[in-house]
Amino acid sequence: MIFNGLINTGALGQFPPALEELHGSKIGAAIISLYSVVGIIGKLILGWVNDKLGIIKGILFGCITFGLAFFMMLFASNVLIAYLMAISFGLGNAMGAVMPPLLTSSIYGPKKYGDVYGYISSATQLGLTFGSILVASIFDITGSYKPAWIVMILLTIGVIVLWITSIKASYKYRKL
Repeated sequence: MIFNGLINTGALGQFPPALEELHGSKIGAAIISLYSVVGIIGKLILGWVNDKLGIIKGILFGCITFGLAFFMMLFASNVLIAYLMAISFGLGNAMGAVMPPLLTSSIYGPKKYGDVYGYISSATQLGLTFGSILVASIFDITGSYKPAWIVMILLTIGVIVLWITSIKASYKYRKL
């Protein structure tokens, strides 16, 4: 959950200045508006994927679209790629809000959910506290956002691996 928080605020806090640096404030604002609108649709789609296809496919959908947004940011000097990134990010960004409660419920079940979710939420908040700072610090040290986007891609892969591993490990502790 810490990684989830890091990648969420790493993107939300630093995509705007990165996009403004690349394309100016007018196009940057248009791209941000696009991913904000797509984000609403993304939450509905992610909920549907989880309901119809299962939590693991939901994790894959959210993380792949999220990670793809970071990958596209490596090439976002091309305005078309920047707009495509907005669509991918809007779809993937839903995982920050939608997945923690679904994952907690899936791993711990309804009886333990209330006991555990506070810890899960705290871990997410810890990541949210430092994500933007991490990306900004990498930019300050290197003079480029590209190394930060690579770090965010690696953290997104970490989220996939850790969340799926957690779900699979929980199978032996609960009745299916």
